[in-house]
Amino acid sequence: MSKEPEEAFPLGETARDRDVALARGALGLIPVVGSVIGELVTMTIPNQRAERLETYARHLGERLQALEPDALRKTFENPENVDLFEDGAFQSARALSDERRERIARIVARGLTSDERGRTEAKRILRLLSSVEDDHLIILASLGKKLALEKDFQMTSSMILERCT
Repeated sequence: MSKEPEEAFPLGETARDRDVALARGALGLIPVVGSVIGELVTMTIPNQRAERLETYARHLGERLQALEPDALRKTFENPENVDLFEDGAFQSARALSDERRERIARIVARGLTSDERGRTEAKRILRLLSSVEDDHLIILASLGKKLALEKDFQMTSSMILERCT
C-alpha cells in the first residue's frame, strides 16, 4: 500500500515535532549550557546541514550538467545510483569544509556517470573517505607522491593496477 502525499509529507505538528520540543525542554533544564544545547539541536544543526546539503547539490549539479535531462532522470531511476547519491548526501551533511563536500560530489558524479564497476568503486572510496580526516588526506597524498618515486613501490603498484583493470 503506497502512502498518500499528505501522509508522506504531513502538515501540522508531528510526533517528531513533539519529540524535539520535549528534548529541547529537557535540555533547557541543564544549568548554564542547557538552553544553548537546545538551540543547537533544534535550529543551528538542522540549518547547517541544510546549507551543507545545498552546497553538495550545487557541486554535484555542476558535475552532472553535461548530462541530458532524460539521461539524468534515467540515472536516478537506478536504485544503486540513488544509494550512491544518498551516501554522498549523508557524508556532505556532516562534512566541515566546502572542499570536502566538493570532493564528495566529484566522487559521486564519477560513480553516477560510470558503469557498475565505477559506481562500486565510488562507493568504496566514499566509505574510505568517511574514515579519513582532511589533514590525513594531505598526509596520504604527500606519502603517495614520495612512494611513487620508489622503484619497488612502482613495480608492486603496477601489478596491482593491472589486476584491477
